[in-house]
Amino acid sequence: MSQLLDDLARTMARPLQRREALIAIGATILGLSTGEGAKATRKPVRRQAHWCHKEVRANGWKYCQEESEACFPACCPRERLCSKGPCGSNGCCEWACCDPCNPKASRPDGAGGCKPGPVPDTCTPKTCGPDITGELESALARLKTTFAGWSAAKRGFACANLVTLPGAAVSWDIRELGPGGRAAFSQRHQGCTSCGQSVQVGQGCHYSGSVNYIVYGAMMRLCHDDSSSFKDWFSSEAMLELVYIHKNQTGSQAANFQASNEWALAGYNAGPVRPYPPGDRPNCKERCDKPYSGPGLTINWLPFVIGPR
Repeated sequence: MSQLLDDLARTMARPLQRREALIAIGATILGLSTGEGAKATRKPVRRQAHWCHKEVRANGWKYCQEESEACFPACCPRERLCSKGPCGSNGCCEWACCDPCNPKASRPDGAGGCKPGPVPDTCTPKTCGPDITGELESALARLKTTFAGWSAAKRGFACANLVTLPGAAVSWDIRELGPGGRAAFSQRHQGCTSCGQSVQVGQGCHYSGSVNYIVYGAMMRLCHDDSSSFKDWFSSEAMLELVYIHKNQTGSQAANFQASNEWALAGYNAGPVRPYPPGDRPNCKERCDKPYSGPGLTINWLPFVIGPR
């Protein structure tokens, strides 16, 4: 199938030359239809008529050769390389589209074809980190049962740390996904982390630091439901305001600001079936073929630690 697509791309990239024979045939037809031996005058192709123009406008293709009075345009997908072949006396050339990710045909050969060559690192499929879906759900369930077993004073102290300084920004995280532990966590799973600090949750691949916010959402919801006088402090709106402050504290918005909001809401609004946010690592196309083997995830809710059983 890959060879078929490559042959098709090469064929489509070759412009049709407007030969004198076609002009002569057109003149003959024109003469027969009008009763006159009029000389045919070729009209230039309108820019929107050729398929190359559509691909360039709609799909980001690039021109290998622009349309001219003598030649139709030639084009290739943006990620492919234009390979110039023989040119006629009118300036129309033959073209091929070389795939830089195909080691057998990655480079133009100087004759309108493609030759073997090195493949850049960007072509290598990236593998997402380990699938922690089960461990993540176990950690959140452990969080809820542990919180329920704390005394009222202990629960109130932990909740106050979420919304008051100096603890609000640093009093919580999943140790393996937070800023102090995700690099080491990735190092432990080098066979499945060629896509950086990422983990699989559900069907998506995610930046570890974004998934971390699910525990913040779960904590805020526990405090909201446990409080009688300060529910507004732990509403979803208040939570998102705090996420905004944390993700914009440097003066510029963090790259994972939106994903962090989505994960915090996933923890806050969890029902019988948790709606995981969509993956935010589209370049991590390969799934880890090794199941996560633990140990379980550890939750920090300072000054308390909820470790795996």
